Amino acid sequence: SGDDYPLDANRNYRIPADNPFVGTAADPEIWSYGLRNAWRCSFDRVTGDLWMADVGQDDFEEINVERAGEAGGRNYGWRCQEGFGCTGYGGCQCPIPGSTDPFLVYDHTIGQSITGGYVYRGAAIPGLEGSYVCADWQAARLFVIGSAATPVLEDVTALVEPGGTPLLTSIASFGEDLRGELYMADWLHGRLLKLVSRDHGACCTPADGCRVLTQAACESGGGVFAGVGVACADPGICVAPCPADFNLDGGVDGSDIESFFNTWEQGDSAADLNADGGVDGDDVGEFFFHWELGC
Repeated sequence: SGDDYPLDANRNYRIPADNPFVGTAADPEIWSYGLRNAWRCSFDRVTGDLWMADVGQDDFEEINVERAGEAGGRNYGWRCQEGFGCTGYGGCQCPIPGSTDPFLVYDHTIGQSITGGYVYRGAAIPGLEGSYVCADWQAARLFVIGSAATPVLEDVTALVEPGGTPLLTSIASFGEDLRGELYMADWLHGRLLKLVSRDHGACCTPADGCRVLTQAACESGGGVFAGVGVACADPGICVAPCPADFNLDGGVDGSDIESFFNTWEQGDSAADLNADGGVDGDDVGEFFFHWELGC
């Protein structure tokens, strides 16, 4: 918060006095170096640790971690080191004295372009608490690294592909909301995907902009969950995020009004659109608010 370069419009920032390269021949902005293409970085909202996914060149994808409170000035090895090995590029001598090894690597038989994510700190998936979630753009895979002392890369792609429908086609980035729930940006199809629990009854609420279908609602939709093509054998899947399309036919029209009031008059919890635990006039207002907006 400040400006050490008031005459330079491209450098509107202040450099902390304790940055590791202040007062040296190196650029004082640098905290650590030796990364090839850090795609993406994030801070653990609980611990403050910095997680950096680094896209490799020939053989390995890396994940590097700096713990909160540790000193900067680290050299992660690129372009002489990739993963735990030496690249053999011209001018390189390995191992580099004082270099920092990656936290975890995987080779190009698993994936070829890592997309960094977040340490999960949400409440919807308790079993994921404290685990780092990331993906591979090229291989279309989702990975989890647990909080155990020895890091292990677990491929969880099959757990998040309902009915075998391919969703993880090109995960370009991750995000988290105020509650710590995770989202993935699918570049190829222009979609934002939310990571939810396999305990469908707890995976979302109307406050999140989604609701849970019952078995009966699914069957009335022709044997599949409308809009997602998942068979009724898997009842309770979350459908999001258009509360106004109450009958899930892909459009917002008068039939949604009829469907909503049929549900509302029965006191069905699916009509509790404002997620206050009751089905009342406030839900009617919530429905028409979205209906007039078209979603």
